[in-house]
Amino acid sequence: DQRLFSVSTLVNNEITINADLNYQYRISDMNGAIISIGTGLKGTNRVNASNLSRGMYIIQLFNNIQNQTERIIRQ
Repeated sequence: DQRLFSVSTLVNNEITINADLNYQYRISDMNGAIISIGTGLKGTNRVNASNLSRGMYIIQLFNNIQNQTERIIRQ
């Protein structure tokens, strides 16, 4: 099971995502409410997380090949 995405899981003001391919992402809280949706390009991307309150969130990363879910903690 090869991961296409590498995600920083402890974040302050931004989430760093390294991707092998272009992708879309969805950030939701632990209750499943969607907070942010966006897209990223192959390579290193930074997603602004300064609007997130401290706590735990779920980030889903997906493209035509793979879907990956990670837990992130906003410090």
